[in-house]
Amino acid sequence: MLYFDCDNNPSIKNYLTGITKQTYYSEETIFKKVLADNTSYPEKLRFYAFYSYLSKKPDSAQSFYDGLVQPELMQWVRVIYNLTENTVIDSIERFSSALASIEALSQFDTPILPTFISNTDISFFSENQVLEERIKAHLLLKSENWYSAIIEAENHSYFKGQIGFLLEFSGILSFYTQHKNCEWDVVTDEYLIKEFQRYTESAGNVFKFIENNIAKVEYKYLWERSVLTKGKYFINRGIERFSLLSVRTNEQNINRDYSWRRLLRIDMETTTKRGYVKAIFDDPDFNCDSEQNLESSLQLICDKAIANNCFEYWREAFIKYPEIFDRCGLGFIAVIGKEIFLYNKYQRNHLHDELYTKILELELTNIQLDYPDLLHPFTKLEYRQVRSGYESAGLHIKHWKFKNQLLKIEITKESNHFNIYFKNNTLSSYPEQIKNLLLDLGFAYIKSEQELDTVGSHNYFISTKQTTVKGVINELEGLCAKLRAINNE
Repeated sequence: MLYFDCDNNPSIKNYLTGITKQTYYSEETIFKKVLADNTSYPEKLRFYAFYSYLSKKPDSAQSFYDGLVQPELMQWVRVIYNLTENTVIDSIERFSSALASIEALSQFDTPILPTFISNTDISFFSENQVLEERIKAHLLLKSENWYSAIIEAENHSYFKGQIGFLLEFSGILSFYTQHKNCEWDVVTDEYLIKEFQRYTESAGNVFKFIENNIAKVEYKYLWERSVLTKGKYFINRGIERFSLLSVRTNEQNINRDYSWRRLLRIDMETTTKRGYVKAIFDDPDFNCDSEQNLESSLQLICDKAIANNCFEYWREAFIKYPEIFDRCGLGFIAVIGKEIFLYNKYQRNHLHDELYTKILELELTNIQLDYPDLLHPFTKLEYRQVRSGYESAGLHIKHWKFKNQLLKIEITKESNHFNIYFKNNTLSSYPEQIKNLLLDLGFAYIKSEQELDTVGSHNYFISTKQTTVKGVINELEGLCAKLRAINNE
């Protein structure tokens, strides 16, 4: 293995801090991490590829020593970075396969870009990323304009070399798929590069905006909600589990697997969903000239979509309420039959919400801004999360004391209806006025199996006739109005 003492050789240090100390490879940084045994599998592979190249290409090594820019080395580390960054390498077996593939690539006499153009078989690495690198190889060698456009797009801090979706949106992928080259006429070239640059600017500004604002309350998941106006973009991550995608990287929410980068990968299975992203960039209301214009344009797209009222109710709620996204801590939901659960973590054995009762809480909270007495005589609205499928998350309306009893309403959701429970917390039976009112309103009185009228804590009233959030709100409004009358007698 070669080692270059960059501290004592100014020309080498100049070189290292120039062409290789970019997105693709920082020789000095990686070397220090290797010495500290603090490298990831991709970084180990890049380290190997860098020195393997120099050891097998004497001319490049001499240029390196002379402090000259070596474009071929730049392209070599660029391609290796893109392949290793955008392929899952999470075990010693996969690391070994990647290492063998890099070694095979280093054996070719041709430079790396012509090697990819020639459709040489590239083993192990993501087929989608290999295809992307083949197309970009054509473009990088096509003209200086294309070279600058590709490098600028790749160097965006969020994309990390994965820009296949830009090739797709601008029409380049379609041309390449049909012709296996990028040999188009001058007029087409002008059109395609303008389209590529337009989508690069749009996507670049969007994801820079998200990176700058994701931690702020004001962000409000504007990007996720706006894309949802175009279609159900969620990625299936199991039989019943879906990822809402996220730019967050907390805990195990890996950028590559559970974020927008997963959807933006040129995977045939997600072509339609990727089209929803393109539809935002093509929307006449979309404006990315500034952060302020971008934010207002995404909100406008959401507002217009809601005004048109053309979605399933659950989807409209996701678009309307950023709080729903916020409840999905790592961006996962479960769809089980007609029920939708909002996971705080990855699955149901962690704290989670049920979607429709969460919507109910949000709707009631909004209504109370104008009608603060809506739920009186109850004084507290509280959402109760649960940790398993054996319990039901739901809304609790409580803190009303009547004749020495604390009374409350609990609301949960089943597949086809809501359960509205009326309960007390004492060993006494319910006050007669309350019992008669609930029976008159169609509530059923459920007694415990150890039936004793005096054991009120095991008895409750229940109504199951409501099937919509609006229906539940109307029933609560009527019930609470009658309870206030009783309370004031």
